[in-house]
Amino acid sequence: MHTRTSGYRGALRHPVAARLLTAQLVSELGSFVGLAALILLAFDATHSSFGPALVLASRSLPALFVAGVLGRWLGRPPRRTSLMVANLTGAAAVAVCAIAPSTGTAVVSAALLGATRAAFRSVQAAMIAESIPSDLRLPLLGAAGVINQTAQWLGILVGAVVTLTIGVRTSLLLDIVSYLVAAAVLATIAVSPRQAGRVRSKPLDGVRLVASHPVLRPLAALVLASAFSGSLAEALAPAVADAGWVPPSMAAASAGGAVFTLVVSRTDFLRTVANQVRTVMALGASLAATGLLVMAHGPDWLYVLGNASVGAALGWVVGAQATVIDVTPVDRVGHVEATLVAGLITAGGTGVLLLGSIARLAGPGAAYVTGAVVLTATLMTAGRRLTSSTPAVPE
Repeated sequence: MHTRTSGYRGALRHPVAARLLTAQLVSELGSFVGLAALILLAFDATHSSFGPALVLASRSLPALFVAGVLGRWLGRPPRRTSLMVANLTGAAAVAVCAIAPSTGTAVVSAALLGATRAAFRSVQAAMIAESIPSDLRLPLLGAAGVINQTAQWLGILVGAVVTLTIGVRTSLLLDIVSYLVAAAVLATIAVSPRQAGRVRSKPLDGVRLVASHPVLRPLAALVLASAFSGSLAEALAPAVADAGWVPPSMAAASAGGAVFTLVVSRTDFLRTVANQVRTVMALGASLAATGLLVMAHGPDWLYVLGNASVGAALGWVVGAQATVIDVTPVDRVGHVEATLVAGLITAGGTGVLLLGSIARLAGPGAAYVTGAVVLTATLMTAGRRLTSSTPAVPE
């Protein structure tokens, strides 16, 4: 039986945690509205899936640049200032496309947003490590996960409707406003007294630390292998489900992830890396079962449940985030987080392209099964090194 942690109430009452969650809620709703607009703009301009794929893939290299090069400077300014600047930069990035909508400006905006996201997540993780007690971190990250999953399906739905009925500029304007409001919320965070004495990182320090750490190295491998298949529901549902079942099939993974994270993050289940590994095993089983279901031409309602189970198991990443913060030296948390976020973006983009190609050649079911094989192969090596690890959140 798993006991409850301090819970969401404690996180919502903490002055820093509450403001971080409020800012995330506002900015991510706007971000997914804007992302839908960029995708539809690129699709309309190219009349093919190449445009949206280019928009999504363009986020990878800038994020890697932030993690590998700029990450060394992210820890120097005050955390609050860095978070505000990241949001203001996000607003400016979206404005590029809002001023002159085209595939080219959509790619530029997406690339800048990829860099901004990596920088923001880096500084946010460092602020959590410095300012949030360990017993509140898992509920905080769980609440953040629920917000992310909910904002994803709701924001994309709203963004698609607004873009198609009113216009792309309106959706992008909503995105810009959300960044500005989030920056205003972050401005109310009190400056941490632990600003002095930070160690200046060197380029690729995050990569070196992850590669040399006995917990971070295998944990990162599992996170990246999970992200590799993380967007299959959204990418393949139009090719699998009948027209009326496409929207719920696409939204099922996000809904499953939101429900799982909401429930499990209130307990101590994801405190241990052993339970995180068990959940990754469930993810592999869900991918394989959903792939076999698609190959057998099963009913659409069962496909929705399959995608929901995949999304739910992906919720294990919340526990991984808590582990990263707890086992990483405080002055290195930001750089490590930037490295992992860049890896997530890259792994997700690579997975969509490679598994999408497999889906076109051998069918969508084969893409799900391939994702399960990649994850299982990673589990066979990385999982063994984690099962005997200490709790993700110290007791």
